[in-house]
Amino acid sequence: MSTFAAAPSPTSLPTRAEPALREVVRAGVGAGVLAMSAAIGWILFCGEVANAPTPVPGVRSSTWTGVTAVTGVIFGSDAVHGSFHVLSIAFGIGLLLVLGGVLGAVGAAIVHETIGPVAGAAAAVTVGLAYGFVLQIVLVNLVVNAIQDRNDLYGAMPSWGWWVASATYGIALALLVTRRWRRAAPAPA
Repeated sequence: MSTFAAAPSPTSLPTRAEPALREVVRAGVGAGVLAMSAAIGWILFCGEVANAPTPVPGVRSSTWTGVTAVTGVIFGSDAVHGSFHVLSIAFGIGLLLVLGGVLGAVGAAIVHETIGPVAGAAAAVTVGLAYGFVLQIVLVNLVVNAIQDRNDLYGAMPSWGWWVASATYGIALALLVTRRWRRAAPAPA
């Protein structure tokens, strides 16, 4: 008589529902747009409350400087404004939302592969925070600051505000996709 129990057969092991790649991307794009909306809200708020000088001569941070500075990455410093300029604001917000959707698909794949589709909130917050900080370091600190002579984007509001916006995006993204996947997962038997 053996003291070791027989290994369970593969059919008797519990399984979790794995979303297909298409569902991971779909969840990521939708969650990315919503998460970027939250980050945009923070950018607008932070710029207004800070009311600090920016690298652009004659422009102080306001509700609009963060999003117009995003436009300024593409069209130059003339697009950065502290007052209400509809086209510059709309382009900046639109660009951020598109970027949020694209980066959301990538982030959802990372969340899925690191913590799985049915992870709890604490794990989602941890991975989301890390993802947000990686985006901040790579996109803002390395790429955008390297292309801009004066760092108009980074100086459009206090630099810590961009870190909070990136953290907000990453955390919201991870929480939204894991929540969606948990809801779609079949109930345990």
